[in-house]
Parts: sequence; C-alpha cells; structure tokens
Amino acid sequence: MSDHKLLILDDDQLTGETIRNVAEYAGMSVKVTTNAINFFNLLNEWQPTHIALDLIMPDMDGVEVLGALGEQLVTAKIIITSGVGHQVLQAAARSAAAHGLNIVGILPKPFNPKAFREMIDLPSLNAIDLLDGQQLQSSSSVPAITATDVAQAITNREITLAYQPKVDCTSGELVGFEALARWSHKEYGFIAPDVFIAIAEQNNLIDDLTILVFEQALPWFRQFCQQQRINPGTPQSHQLLCSINISALSLRNLTLFNQIEALCDSHDVKLHTIMLELTET
Repeated sequence: MSDHKLLILDDDQLTGETIRNVAEYAGMSVKVTTNAINFFNLLNEWQPTHIALDLIMPDMDGVEVLGALGEQLVTAKIIITSGVGHQVLQAAARSAAAHGLNIVGILPKPFNPKAFREMIDLPSLNAIDLLDGQQLQSSSSVPAITATDVAQAITNREITLAYQPKVDCTSGELVGFEALARWSHKEYGFIAPDVFIAIAEQNNLIDDLTILVFEQALPWFRQFCQQQRINPGTPQSHQLLCSINISALSLRNLTLFNQIEALCDSHDVKLHTIMLELTET
C-alpha cells in the first residue's frame, strides 16, 4: 500500500489528524489541510491516489469541491467524511455522478477505522448508486436491513454509542458531547445511522431506539462529569452538555418525555445538562 497517497480536506483539524494516523498506520502517505485553497494546490502538486473530503466546510462546501474535482477530471478514489443526512449526501452523489468521479465510500463521523481501511482497497463505484439516499457501507452493496433486524438490535442492545466532543471555537475548551448511535451488525458490519434510524422511524421503533440511547448516554455522562470534579484544571461538570438526537416524529409523545425525565432522575443527571437535537431525517 506504499504507493497510496491520501489527501485529506477537513476543517476539523482533530478529525483530519485522526484519519491521518489511521491511514499512515495502513501504510499510506498522507497530507492534511483545513482549507480548500491549500487542498487544490496540494492536489495539483502531489497527485494523490485517494481523497478524504468533508462535506461541510466554511470556505467552500463539499459539493462545490466535488464539482471542481470533476472539472479537473480527477481520477483519485474519493471517500466522503460526513455526519450529515440524506439530503446533503444525495446532492453530493449527484454532483459526483454528473462529473464521473470515483466515490468509494461515505465515512460517517465519528468514523470506524476498520471501515476506512476497507474503503481504501475498494474498486471505484459509480456514485449514482447513492441517489436512492442509501449510504455506501464497507462493500459495494448495501445490506438489506429490515425492521425486524432493527427491532432485534434494540432489544439485544446491539446499538451502542460513540461520544463526539464539542469544543468552544473561541476558547478551545470542552463544552460537552454529542451521543451518536452506532450499529455494528454481526453479519453486515457497520450500518450507517441514516439507514437504521430511517427504518426505526418508518416502523414505530424510533421511541424505543431513543430510550436505548438515553439508557446508555446518561450513566456515561454522569460518570464523566464525576471524573471531571476530581481532576483539577478540567471543565466543571455543570458546564458540560450532553446532546442527544431525537426524531421530529417523537415530539408529540409526552410519554416518551416523561420516560426521559425519569431516566435523568434515576441517573442523577440534571435536565438542563441535556440538549435535544432534532434528527435530519
């Protein structure tokens, strides 16, 4: 894999360096940049074999970058790194398909290092495969996940959480975490959140999934806050927030919110430290 060269464009320096570490461990040469101008300079000078592209950039969004890559007839294999939902992914896929770009996968944030390593060796795929709104997994076909699969995953607690830190851009201080649902299927591997969340919403499973998320996030958050109290020089627990996604379909379910309040009480987590964020589906 020594001939593989990866160019990373991500405005989050920590994410870029994390991808760099995984790629270098896999034997790739890597360059990282946080802005589009440097990215295109490096693209022309260095001629990478692979590109990791964040869709959400402050100076030039990922769809624009894909369009520019198409105009330059770039043949590098492209991995899209993104935490966005279907609409943006569909727009990116259409742009890529229209320009004949070689998309090998979409890597949700926070990403799975194993999935990334597998994408490096994937053959190029026609981005038109993404137009139905399904994200690429670590193979060329999307697994046929059913409502029964999702229901069993919730019951068996196969869906776990990753905690993405949130940092104040001005001070650089930690201000909280976002709890992100992740599912590693025993047969299909990593299942994108957009896939199983959409199935849960369509089959009246979303509230059960939400409760499972709270049951895992609250004790973790409480333990983290307790650790902060005994470690001098770190943010105090009352300053931190835990963001948890909730479906718009759940907003009128008062029973769900009563359950959430009861869970917060049982885990000794103050309600004002929990931030609910509407999912993009």
